[in-house]
Amino acid sequence: QVGHPTLRVIRVAIGSILLGALAPGAWRMLRPGEIQGLLKPI
Repeated sequence: QVGHPTLRVIRVAIGSILLGALAPGAWRMLRPGEIQGLLKPI
């Protein structure tokens, strides 16, 4: 803690998947490499 209030939180990624310019509430299809990255630990 540094003693400053949080003004807003912006999510830029979910795990290794970068969201880029994806608008709030929007969605996109996962790329094959992103799917493989999610399945790799399983």
